[in-house]
Amino acid sequence: MKYELVVGIPVFNRKKILSYFSRSLLSAIRPNSVKFFIIDDGSSELSFEQIKEMFPSNFDFFKNEKNSGNADTAIRNLLAKCTDYDADYALLLDSDMLVASDFLQKIKSYLPMTDGILSVFNTNNHPLLSEENDMLIKNTIGSAGTIFKMELAKQIIDNIEDGPSFDFRYCDFLKQKSIRLFCMKNSLIQHIGFNSGQNSSGRNGDIGIGFSDTNPSNAYLLTEYLLFDIQEREKDIHHKKLSVKMKKIRNKIRLQIKKVLN
Repeated sequence: MKYELVVGIPVFNRKKILSYFSRSLLSAIRPNSVKFFIIDDGSSELSFEQIKEMFPSNFDFFKNEKNSGNADTAIRNLLAKCTDYDADYALLLDSDMLVASDFLQKIKSYLPMTDGILSVFNTNNHPLLSEENDMLIKNTIGSAGTIFKMELAKQIIDNIEDGPSFDFRYCDFLKQKSIRLFCMKNSLIQHIGFNSGQNSSGRNGDIGIGFSDTNPSNAYLLTEYLLFDIQEREKDIHHKKLSVKMKKIRNKIRLQIKKVLN
């Protein structure tokens, strides 16, 4: 079957955050000519069946028995899987994101004004070069939240090998072909998974600049996530304090044992 758009989503653990993503996505999509697929990258904290339960049955599901090992390999594998589908465009999302309710409609309206690649995730981590047609042109963009014309996706897979800095290497490849890297001024997706992930931490992570949505469910999900995140941080702090306390107790016991032995 021919699709207008195929959307690839990687999943690895983080059940709670995945539930936020699925609820946001399902409140926004109207599948029609859009095909969604999910790759479970060897999750150990939730089962393949639990993942399937969060999404419609018309999604395609694939499972890696072992984790791919790093984010660069996982995202390249995701893009490669997109090229297996008969579709005009490929969009890569991530399972720790929220999507605006009109993100698909806006993508369709802006794509014709690009060179075949458009990021809907505007972050300060990717330098700005210029502006055109109410969009930004960047020096680099990340893969998550980017839509590729399928011809470009196939060229990237054919020419850019697996390895570190996959995003930056295909950006350089496209720029050498005079293909501009367009990006929405106002993000259509928001990143929420800061506490875990190869490229994110509590102090460092991409935030979607200008993200806003009239869908009240996303506002609710953001609030719910922030409360969840605070609880997780409190647990972490508690565990660290407990760990320090237990270490002091163990040291005291060792000293007492030494005294007895001596």
